[in-house]
Amino acid sequence: MVSLSKSINDRANDYNHKYLNCYLETISRTISVSLVLIDIAMLVYDRVSLNVYLLLAFHILSNVLFFAATFKPKQFLIFQFIVFSVIFLIYSFLNFTIALGLLLTDGYSIMLLRLSLNGCNVFLEAYAIYISIIYYIRLRNVALCDESVSFEDEIEDANVQLIIDTDAEYAFSDEE
Repeated sequence: MVSLSKSINDRANDYNHKYLNCYLETISRTISVSLVLIDIAMLVYDRVSLNVYLLLAFHILSNVLFFAATFKPKQFLIFQFIVFSVIFLIYSFLNFTIALGLLLTDGYSIMLLRLSLNGCNVFLEAYAIYISIIYYIRLRNVALCDESVSFEDEIEDANVQLIIDTDAEYAFSDEE
């Protein structure tokens, strides 16, 4: 009976892990594609300098690598995305406040596009960081669980060996 309930719990946990991984991968892919599209729109419509072109190019590359990491999970790719996204979030928030300030003081209509692009980028970037941190922790826990499972298997093998040894001792004592 114990093994049956353990089997049911293992299946339920396995299903939950697969469902959560599928959800994280789908959301991560959607967010990374959305961020790339916003970055391309910023390159085309926003007046930016050469330094910002480089920053946007690296941000696009980071999003593409994060998108690739959802197909073949690598902790390093997700970690670099988290670090670079925090930097880009600060930049986007700065641009958002500048565009909002110029819109309120001077009323430039071109600032509406800049405001909406940077505003969308700030919210999506913050959500992307949240999801990627969860995904990174999930991958790290899976790696740690794989190590502990092999240790538990060794313990179970040792227990089986002990049980066999004690059964063999009882068998010999019964014969005498």
